[in-house]
Amino acid sequence: MVTVRGEFAWHDHPDIDEVVIVMEASLNIEFRDGIVILELGEMFAIPKGLEHKPTMDTKCKIMIAAPRGVINSGE
Repeated sequence: MVTVRGEFAWHDHPDIDEVVIVMEASLNIEFRDGIVILELGEMFAIPKGLEHKPTMDTKCKIMIAAPRGVINSGE
């Protein structure tokens, strides 16, 4: 579980899917060809290898499900 604000770097996870669950506020996940907007309680699975950039206008609490040691904010 993390608290985030602002925007992350464009990144991907070549070997794993990443699951994001919004616990407070809302989260935008930008993709090169569109955007997914997640509201409180919603979950989204980002397929491995798909470049994305999470952004949020206000403080947002999210739960990220990924194996230990995976860098979730880019290189």
